[in-house]
Amino acid sequence: HWTPRDARVLDVCTYLGGFALTIAKHAATSSITAIDSSERALQAALANAERNGLQDRVDFVQADFMDYLSNELDLGARFDMIVLDPPRLASSRENMRRAMAAYHRINYLAMRMLEPSGILITCSCSGRVNRNDFRDMLKGVAERAGREVQILEERGAPADHPVSLNCPE
Repeated sequence: HWTPRDARVLDVCTYLGGFALTIAKHAATSSITAIDSSERALQAALANAERNGLQDRVDFVQADFMDYLSNELDLGARFDMIVLDPPRLASSRENMRRAMAAYHRINYLAMRMLEPSGILITCSCSGRVNRNDFRDMLKGVAERAGREVQILEERGAPADHPVSLNCPE
């Protein structure tokens, strides 16, 4: 329900197409581009689109997400909605700094391509990155990009997602 009417949508790290296909099914968009670096994932996403009669609604592109965002920004691309759902970037405590830098970069690039009233859906599946750290990263990105950002909704793992007491999420 957050997708603006006639939106130009970019789904980054689409994997099997979940976000792009849900938006295609439920929103009146002008375009949806879904990118992923994995050819295999994109083939599965296209098969999912075909199964749901949505293959004409989504353009699937194979590309590295950082390269794609940088190139599109240089070309002046603008979107009304951007979905960022990268794979886990913080796989260990030792690479937290690098992971947070990557989250900062991808969100910074996206914010710069987002129309002033656009919607950014940004995700982290890194259990080591807590909600406060992610929110602080977004605050820093917004300041750097010169954007006013308002959180409309926050979500987490569904009820059927187990939480280990030894690994707080």
